[in-house]
This record gives sequence, C-alpha cells and structure tokens, in this order.
Amino acid sequence: MSRFLTPKAVRKIYRGLLKRDPSSAEIIGFTLDFARNPNIESRLSSLTYGEEFSIMVMPDLVRAASENFTGKRVFFLHVPKTAGTSVRLGLNNALGIPSFSLYPRSTHSAPGELSSMEFWPYWAGHANIAAFPESHTGFTTFRESRSRLLSQYRQRQFNLAPGANPHRYADTAKSAAQKKIVPKALPSFNTWIGRISSSALHWYIPNPTIQKNLKLSTDLKSFQLKVGTEEEWRRKVFEMSELELSTALEKSLLRFSAAGWLHQPAGIVEAIAKISGNPNATLPQENEFKKTRFYQVEKISPETVKIMENIREKESILFKVAKDVGLLTDTLMLDEDEIFHKSLNKLGFKLA
Repeated sequence: MSRFLTPKAVRKIYRGLLKRDPSSAEIIGFTLDFARNPNIESRLSSLTYGEEFSIMVMPDLVRAASENFTGKRVFFLHVPKTAGTSVRLGLNNALGIPSFSLYPRSTHSAPGELSSMEFWPYWAGHANIAAFPESHTGFTTFRESRSRLLSQYRQRQFNLAPGANPHRYADTAKSAAQKKIVPKALPSFNTWIGRISSSALHWYIPNPTIQKNLKLSTDLKSFQLKVGTEEEWRRKVFEMSELELSTALEKSLLRFSAAGWLHQPAGIVEAIAKISGNPNATLPQENEFKKTRFYQVEKISPETVKIMENIREKESILFKVAKDVGLLTDTLMLDEDEIFHKSLNKLGFKLA
C-alpha cells in the first residue's frame, strides 16, 4: 500500500466513520500521520477513539446493534501490555458488537450518564474491576510479569514519537509538521521502574473510591477523574499481605468466566470463543512492538532485577488464585524465566 493517501480517500474515510467531510487541516494531518505509520487499520482506529465518534456516532451504532442482542454480556479488563488491543478487537468481532470503552482517551467523552450505560453488552478498558457492571461476566489476559514491565517501558518510549501511537488523536497539520519523529528522552529503565508502582494487582481488586463514585456520579467526566487517580490504590494493594491479596483476589476473580495467557495465542482464541459463544473467534494482530533504530540497548542493574523479581513474586499470588478458580492452568505457566529472557532480547535489554 502507498504511504500517501489522496484527499478523495481521506474524505471517504471521514464520511464513512464520522458522517461528515474533513477540513483541509484534517486532510493534511491524516495524510501525514498515515505517511509516518502506513497502517490503515491504525489510522481508522485513531478516529474511532476520538471524542467526535464516541459522542456523535457510537451511541446510535451500539443501541441499534444491541436492541435485539441475546448473547452474553461481557466486560474485558485490559491490563496494559497484555495483548489487550488484539483481544478487545477479537471480542468485538466474536460478539458482533463494539465495546463501551473505559479508556483514558475516551472515557471522559463517552455519551450519557453512567447509570444508563449498563445496557451496553460489551465493556472494555484500562479500568479497575469496580468500574464494570456486575451484570456482565469478565474476561482478562495475563502476562509474565517482568516481560510486561519491559514492554510497558518500550511502549511509553515509542508513544513519545508524534504519530506513532494509533490511538492518540491526530496532530494538526501545523504541529505535526513542526515535530520530529524522534522519541523524547525517558529516564533509563532502572530509574523509571523505581518511580512507579508497576504491579498489575490493583486492576483486579475493587477500589472502594471508584465503587463509591459509581453510585454518586451522574456523569462520566467525574468518573474518569476517579479512575485516573489510582497511584495511592496501587501502592496500598501492593503492600497487602499474601493472605489479604489471596482473599481479595479470590472474590474478584470469580467475576471472570475466562482468561488468556499472552504467551499462548491459541489459548486466548479458545477463551474468546468460550466467553463469546462464537466458535469462529479469531485474534487480530494489533499494536505489536516493533523495534526501531531509536532504541539503544539498555543494561538492567542488579537492583532493578530485584525490584522486578519482587513484582513477579507478588503477581504470582494473582496467577495462583487464577489457577485455583480455573482461569489458568499449570501448563500455561511453564517457562517463565525463558519468556523473560526472550523478552530481554526482543525488546533491547540485557542484564548488567
């Protein structure tokens, strides 16, 4: 496919998705973004995650599609860097209906009052389990902990390049032309991991602040503010004892009917088929990491290895409970060290 789109092609895209003609600046901006990342699915995704689509188009599409919906009502808890974009689209295709998205880029602009959104058959997002309707059954994906951390760092580094992230709103033509496609500097991985609470545990234990806000809030903007202020909850969960974590996780993971292990794609497809009831489920390949010449090989210090191992040990409680409730099996969890070392090589890291 050509790296350049004609104005006529861009107009057709806007008319098909947003039901209007694009401005001259939008045509130029869309064309420049596509030239940087010539993947048409990613460019379309940038529009469907925008405010205009979620406010002006999405409600009518979902209401029409769900009017006679008789399938399962599902939520997808998407932990970052666990093949979630592919899984979200796979569930979308298997269920035959788009998701009501609880993502930072779209939650604040989603239509209507939160109390009226439960009719949506399929919810998905980077959100605490408390944010999803009790009436829906859950799906999630797990990943070897240290590999997830490495991937999360590289993804953040990649996202700093203008136009690199297909889920961000397109730059205007002027700002896009002014920016260089070179990632801004992140701190080293050794520094970065020490600044954040990197465990995935907090996604799976209901945040009481969100639960309270769900009952009191009448609009999604204030809901998003609560979802976005999660650092304190991350730390509190990570400091729980093994018994406290196990007890809390056992209760919350019972809300899930199926789960996938990122390192076995065939198992994810089977899990999608199970929860959707669609034997023809597939797993699209989306948002995969691609090496670029901008990344320098980084050495991981012994101190950082200890931090990562501590996170791995904590998350092993999550995986144990997931096995106890039937979401994972022992055979899926083999070779975690091998997975980690493969990720080191693939993502441009080495142990000091």
